[in-house]
Amino acid sequence: MGAVSDSPATIVIQGSTNRLKFLGQYALTLDPDLKILHDQTPTSHLAPALLEGLVNVHFGSFQSTAVKIIFAFLGLIVSASIASGILILLKRRQETLPHSKLTRLLTTLSHWIVAGLPLALALGLLATQWIPNYPIHIFAGTLGFVLLDSLVRKNPLPRLILLSGIAFALAPFAFLTTHRQFPFPLGSEHDHFIALFNLSFLLLAAGFFVIRKKLPA
Repeated sequence: MGAVSDSPATIVIQGSTNRLKFLGQYALTLDPDLKILHDQTPTSHLAPALLEGLVNVHFGSFQSTAVKIIFAFLGLIVSASIASGILILLKRRQETLPHSKLTRLLTTLSHWIVAGLPLALALGLLATQWIPNYPIHIFAGTLGFVLLDSLVRKNPLPRLILLSGIAFALAPFAFLTTHRQFPFPLGSEHDHFIALFNLSFLLLAAGFFVIRKKLPA
């Protein structure tokens, strides 16, 4: 009988497992006492790979900068479509059932989500630049404030939309004051991403200002 090594050993078994009909390798890493240190099934690598693929799809990071821009634009279009659809349905309900408690609840929740979430995101973004230890606190606090404001005030939507536009417009200024760098550099590829991010915030601000102008006071 040969000597037993003190270093861990790996046993590779090829076949099927758990009634799954596939071929692959089932790897076990054992210590000298035959305790399992690590095991890998033929499909255990799929979850990390799938997660990585979803992250790449979400951020459009599997292709060029143009793909990232298209992904961001499509995401904004979908978000705007959902928000406008919610407000259209809410308006119709307010016209047909203006005194319903459910209508009041839906109005409050719609204002909270449609206007409060962009404002919370914008203020949280500013917090990452100016007070980097508290972006989550600012985000959660803004959502709480907007919910209370929606419960107390009859029509907080125009004011919240205006505040969101102002907050997004301040994002390039926050970058300038924090990093001491021009927010729209045109040097390296990294500079291009910085410029695109700051430009997108200004475009978002302009969109909120346009929406505010079209909303009744």
